Amino acid sequence: MVENNSSYFIFSQKITNEVLFTQSQIQAIPQGIKNSDGQVVVSLGLIVNTLESSFKAKGMSVNVAPNASILAVQTLAGLRATTPQGSVFNAIRRSLKKNFPQEQRVINQLSDGDLALALTGTASQILLSAGLNVNDAQTLEQKAIEVFNQLPSTTSFNQTTEQMQRTIITQLSSTLVNSLFEGLNNELTRMRSSQESQIQPEQELIFEYVLKNTGITSANLEIPTAQTLQNTGLTGEATVMKVTYKSIDENGQSIVTETTNIAKETIIKSGKEITLYIKVKLANFDGKQISSVGISLEAGCGGIGTKQQFTLLPVVDTPLVDPFGRITGCAGEILSDYRGFSVALYDADLSDPTGGISNLTRLTISELPDNPNNNIPLGIAPNIENSNPFNLTNQDRGVYNFFFDQNQGQLDKGRTYILLINPPQDSIYQQRRIKLVIGDRNGDVMNYRATSLDGKPISTTEGKNAVDATITVRDAATFGLSLGILNLNSSLCESQEVSITKTGDRAAAEQGIQYFIV
Repeated sequence: MVENNSSYFIFSQKITNEVLFTQSQIQAIPQGIKNSDGQVVVSLGLIVNTLESSFKAKGMSVNVAPNASILAVQTLAGLRATTPQGSVFNAIRRSLKKNFPQEQRVINQLSDGDLALALTGTASQILLSAGLNVNDAQTLEQKAIEVFNQLPSTTSFNQTTEQMQRTIITQLSSTLVNSLFEGLNNELTRMRSSQESQIQPEQELIFEYVLKNTGITSANLEIPTAQTLQNTGLTGEATVMKVTYKSIDENGQSIVTETTNIAKETIIKSGKEITLYIKVKLANFDGKQISSVGISLEAGCGGIGTKQQFTLLPVVDTPLVDPFGRITGCAGEILSDYRGFSVALYDADLSDPTGGISNLTRLTISELPDNPNNNIPLGIAPNIENSNPFNLTNQDRGVYNFFFDQNQGQLDKGRTYILLINPPQDSIYQQRRIKLVIGDRNGDVMNYRATSLDGKPISTTEGKNAVDATITVRDAATFGLSLGILNLNSSLCESQEVSITKTGDRAAAEQGIQYFIV
């Protein structure tokens, strides 16, 4: 993902192979698009293009399919890698239905298998970009879907990806396929954390092919010049810098030849091959529109008819979501036993300035795994049902979470809550109450003020009795609700003090109040 003028991009390679017959058969085998160090550059755009083809095949409008495929990848990148794969697919369908309601029929036809093949990089269309032939790519795709069909919907998305990719890797020895999967996984991780892609504006890339003569006679081949490809073979905003090819002489030595102003003619004997390198410099794109850069080698170039292309697709950055809160001991230590601890949110009794409570805040129910047909939003562990109060367990190690529902007015300015941390009856700790008052909203950020109601510091490190903080608000199409995230951390001290600190994490888009009591 590349950041440029506040825009983000996905890059993709789309490969189309055709084998044309003259006196012999020349097969163009893509070897990927590489950087100046010879490393394969891979991007999430491969997934986007595969989804686009799948959407179109099911009848989605050609105008909608590109944007729908981008949104699907955005939704995936906004979810944790540990999210159950069934919840990922349901979240994508919900997001697509909300943004493209006119395509409901097509979206309902999208099977989990269709989405899994594309999103894990195991679809045959993606495998073709790693140099596999059509038959092998389709066979391996079938093996991947067989593995997927055996996995329960509760399997995490990263485990699903790992198992589907592994079944392909074990079937063949291909460094390019390994690089393909590694690149896709790395780019998804980068997108989740808003890091830049390995592909940058004005970067030089090399389109690499193996041109193999599979016929029974020798073939004459004309290698075009850089200027010829610039005029007739290049699509998109880029410059063809240089064209070279490598052949092997009678003594087995490599010969690298560069075309200059005149096309080079070479002979490929039966069963032999040459490697073609086309160096391209990208333009300084601004990312306001979808654009592509590709190289076409037409039949006039010696019997080759192939196009290798990558697409620049503008993508909205994943916002800061899913902050973590943590209740710690005074030194940040993990408590030895969480049994009997509970955390609850109450509506404040505004007639009682000392911090009285009126009733438990009524929170919207959530679920995990998600059923897309019941209008219940996707929850997150451990409080998957958004229970209030929530009882802690040793297994959760003090983690708890709540959702605020903006649609229920729970984030309206002036709304006041009391956060209660209740220790067990025989605990050395005492209950603490923290008053939360919702303030002004600025875009996706809602201000609030947290105030200690027992006179003790909220933060033992800063010694403050009150802190100003924020709740991140997001129109969460993936959950069907507008949810607010309260990012408040607390700690317990043996002197009966609770300290509260505040942090945030960009890792995912499951939204809620996340805490660790330690």
